[in-house]
Amino acid sequence: MAKYFLPLIALLCGLALLMPLIASAGVVTFSETSYVYLSGVGSGVILSITAGSSVDSIIVGTTTVVLTISSGDSITFRSAGKNMMTTTGNAFTTTCGASDSYITITSSTTLTVTTSVCPTGAEEGGAGGGGGGAPAPAPAAPAVPTTTTGEVTATASAGGKTTLTTAENTTATVELPAAAVTADTAVTVASKTVAETTAATASAPAGKTIASAFQISATSAGAAVTSFAKTVTITLTYTDSQISGLDEATLKVYRWTGTEWAALSTIVNAATNTLTATTTAFSYFAIMGEPVKVVEEVPVVPITVAQIKAQMIELIKQVIVLITQLIAELQAQLAAMQT
Repeated sequence: MAKYFLPLIALLCGLALLMPLIASAGVVTFSETSYVYLSGVGSGVILSITAGSSVDSIIVGTTTVVLTISSGDSITFRSAGKNMMTTTGNAFTTTCGASDSYITITSSTTLTVTTSVCPTGAEEGGAGGGGGGAPAPAPAAPAVPTTTTGEVTATASAGGKTTLTTAENTTATVELPAAAVTADTAVTVASKTVAETTAATASAPAGKTIASAFQISATSAGAAVTSFAKTVTITLTYTDSQISGLDEATLKVYRWTGTEWAALSTIVNAATNTLTATTTAFSYFAIMGEPVKVVEEVPVVPITVAQIKAQMIELIKQVIVLITQLIAELQAQLAAMQT
């Protein structure tokens, strides 16, 4: 089943929350602590949703939250004001902690929040037999899997990042954000020679030269993954020798689409010899640029004053000849008019 990640159910900004809220599409997974606002409970109650919670759908009203939850999924609500929370049929109950109240729900139901709060002395006992013990702290955001081997297993909840260092001491870094994939995905970055790259793809487009190339691939459960739900960042470095003869300002990262080389929107940092681009698909990638344009210099031939005078005299003679020819023509026209 496809999973969707909601970093925030409603954005908390000056206690102004978007209400009501309806979210439904596959499984909704909260990648970080999120918030809902129930405007009809007293002067308004804010509940936090613990990161890692998953539901099929969630509909937020003014005093209730309607939940559809599949087997194996759950959601935990917390109230900093220690509000009491009940569910349809009282299948789940509120636990009162030292700093808040919380309730964990594992099946479809309707959550109702009241203005009643945990009674004094009820901490760690819960209301209605909700279980003992202090509420578990909210889980920390999952760490991003990061390696320097050119291979990493990206996760749906955290993404992944890996950097490959080549024999030329250049690097290729691939970074997948959270929710770019829906399941654990093995990502591999491999350095390729220009010959290997053009043999597997095609020559560089007219007017372009390949400086270096890489192949980036991914698999999940044994199947190739070539596209992603979110933008993947690719950072490539190069040496001065690799781009010798190329205009550095024309450098771009290109991706092989299967039929042609497509230029990616690229940020060039000439100070650090770094190119940064984004993509939503894997394949062969190459740094390409255009050759430096050579401007031919016209040789300057020295000339003396005597040569200049001679050229001026010759020019004057040509002017006199032209004037003489013009006078003769005018005289002929005048004679013809007089006859």
